[in-house]
Amino acid sequence: MKDRPTVLAVFTGGTISCTLDPETNLPSPTLSGQEILAMAPQIASFAEVIVDDFGKYPGPQMSPARVVTLARRIAAAAEGGAVDGVVVTHGTDTMEETAFLLDRLLRLDVPVVMLGSMKLASDPCCDGPANIQSACQVAIHPEARGRGVLLVMSDSIHAAERVVKIHAESLDSFASPETGPLGVVDRGQVIFFSPPYEPRLPRMAVEELGARVDLIKAYPGGDGRLVDASLDAGARGLVIEGMGRGNLTPELAAAVVAAIDRVPVVLTTRCLKGRAAPMYGYDGGAAHLRTAGVVFSDFLAGNKARLMLMMMIEQEATRDAIQRVFEAGHYE
Repeated sequence: MKDRPTVLAVFTGGTISCTLDPETNLPSPTLSGQEILAMAPQIASFAEVIVDDFGKYPGPQMSPARVVTLARRIAAAAEGGAVDGVVVTHGTDTMEETAFLLDRLLRLDVPVVMLGSMKLASDPCCDGPANIQSACQVAIHPEARGRGVLLVMSDSIHAAERVVKIHAESLDSFASPETGPLGVVDRGQVIFFSPPYEPRLPRMAVEELGARVDLIKAYPGGDGRLVDASLDAGARGLVIEGMGRGNLTPELAAAVVAAIDRVPVVLTTRCLKGRAAPMYGYDGGAAHLRTAGVVFSDFLAGNKARLMLMMMIEQEATRDAIQRVFEAGHYE
């Protein structure tokens, strides 16, 4: 019988792995997994850690295709109960997208917890060691099972589907605006506020993720040129971040309606909270878009809706299937 649970720690890069280049005085990913773990020696007292140096990628370089590879690697390493939990270090710029993708792709019995840091290891306020320690504590906690992929930053525990980065630099940069966090890590004690729940979105089985889906933000005075350019460049789907309840300018709305005959179009709101809904009937209002065949994304933000649509296109889902998944019967 093991005296400590085993954690697989996958290091992908990001600020938590960055040091200052002596010539440019600019940060870049250089630290190995072992070097990062050495900054949090307390972990060894409660877990045995297996290190996997996946890469030293800044967050913006973690493409969907690279995340698919990461998911395969995690699944293989965790097969057959080889570990009790998984933590993944990541650049915070795109951590919410990678967490969401892993949540859709992985089918594991053990918790998977993502973390990063907002400050460099050389910064007096460096948060990386505390974040990786808290993430390991969550990953081996029995109540973390059955909750999908989690994200732990600044001692708050978030669900992958709900979490967003709300600040570019603050230590407390992640939040779940609609629901709040799932729990906290309080002086090493993991506390969940509610029992596990069944995820609304389905798990996805895709071998690759190369379908082009573009994300377009609406703005006052905007026309349809970006929609036309996306289609001309080979986009197989579009996600539109509308204003307010999902409303567009008349010109952009006309381009979106024309695009529906060619590709699936998903509509969300550019607002941090709330959802797009077919409420307004003026020219460009979301009610007209609904009649034309636009799919509403419910509470899923635009960046995650894009990834979800990419996966469904890879599965050759019909428009009706796409609508059922995104809308979940909430727009009847």
